[in-house]
Amino acid sequence: MGDMIKAWGYQGGSVDTTFTWTSQTPNTEYEIYVQCWDANGTYADMIIIPIVTKKLGGEGTAEVAIEIKESKYYEEYKAFTQRVVFTPNENVALYHASLFDASFLEKNGKDGIIEYLKAENTGSYNWDLFKVDDYEWSLEPGQKYVAAAMGKNANDEWGPINIVEFTTPATADEVIPATSSSAPALSKVAPFKGTAPVRMAKPAVPLKGVSPYASTKLLKKGVVLTGK
Repeated sequence: MGDMIKAWGYQGGSVDTTFTWTSQTPNTEYEIYVQCWDANGTYADMIIIPIVTKKLGGEGTAEVAIEIKESKYYEEYKAFTQRVVFTPNENVALYHASLFDASFLEKNGKDGIIEYLKAENTGSYNWDLFKVDDYEWSLEPGQKYVAAAMGKNANDEWGPINIVEFTTPATADEVIPATSSSAPALSKVAPFKGTAPVRMAKPAVPLKGVSPYASTKLLKKGVVLTGK
């Protein structure tokens, strides 16, 4: 373990120093491992520091705004995308958000969507959201969908559900040509429903604002659900 920390950890040298980790999950337990060694490379006893990251939100009503933004068509991937932005207010400690086929709302009603959004889904990638969620979703043009979100405040009290019904345009607001610099050269794209076009060969940098992994996007968002 000491060798791994020495090789991969932050090295502060022999003077007082400060390092800030910036990608941790709020209200979560972590351990910081500290390994010191002398001029001869002899390790001292390892120090393990338990920490808990700060919880977000306030005690007021947790609300999440939803904006349906522009649509695009990527010629290179034959993919139609719709940008949707979920924005939590200052009282939100965490929130869940997803898109649904309109038939899911028709069959299951608002209560069905509430039940889905309140589920813990602890194995899903980024199911718990904390900041603005801004993605292009790979959807079908000219179809009806539902965007929905619910948030908890600092007291773990759920706020009201926000549901926005929308229809994707038959023609995208913007067409991105295959030769455009806005469309990076991806080796293979999987146009899963509920996912944005992504690179499949490697876990690489995706289109701006687009989830990098098809599989994790499916887990995070839950496939666009139907009323079946």
